[in-house]
Amino acid sequence: MINEYVSRKVSLKDINGCLICQKPTTTVLYNKSGPDWFYTCDIHLQDNPEFVKPIYGKDYETKTNRLKSVQQELHRIQKNNDPSSWDGWVGKLFIKKNKNQSPDKDKDKDKDENKDGDNNNNKVGNESTGNRSDMLQREYQTLLDELTHLKQNNRKYQLDNSLYENRVQRRIRTQRIKETYTATNPEELAQRLATFPNVPTDKP
Repeated sequence: MINEYVSRKVSLKDINGCLICQKPTTTVLYNKSGPDWFYTCDIHLQDNPEFVKPIYGKDYETKTNRLKSVQQELHRIQKNNDPSSWDGWVGKLFIKKNKNQSPDKDKDKDKDENKDGDNNNNKVGNESTGNRSDMLQREYQTLLDELTHLKQNNRKYQLDNSLYENRVQRRIRTQRIKETYTATNPEELAQRLATFPNVPTDKP
C-alpha cells in the first residue's frame, strides 16, 4: 500500500464520524492502492503534520523556489537603496574618499561639467532600479497568489508514519479475517459461533 490519500466528498446520506474527533463529516481520505479510506474533518487537514502532510506537485515546488529567489533579490535592492545600511554607508565613504583625492584645481571645471552627467546617470540608475523593484514586487505577489491557490485546491495527502503503519496493519488484519471466513464452511462457522460464552448477567 502506498502512503498517498486523496480527499473526497460524499453525499449527506453517507455522512459519518471523523476518525479524530468523531464529529459528523462528509470528507473522506481515500487510498486506492489499499484500498483504504476513513472520514475526517476538513480542519484536520490544515497545518496538521502530526496527522497528514500535503503532497504538492512539481509546479508548487518550482513556484516556491522562484518566490524565494524574488524575495532575496528584492531584499538586496532594498538594502542597496537604504543609506542607513552598512553597504550604503561604505559605498558613500568610498565616493567621498575618491572626491578628496583630486588635488588638481584645473580639474574642478571638468568635475562641474561631469557632475550633471553623473547626476543624470544616477537618476537613470535609480529609475531603472525602481522599475526592477516594481516588476519583482508584481511577480512576487503573483507567485504568492498562485501558491495560495494551489494550497487551497490541494487534495493529496500523506499520513503521519505511525498512523500510516496502523492503517497498514489494520488492512492486513482485515484481509486475514476475510480469507479465514471465506475458507470456512458456513455450517462450521455457525457451530463456532454457537459455542461462544453467554453474556454475563448482573445476578450473582
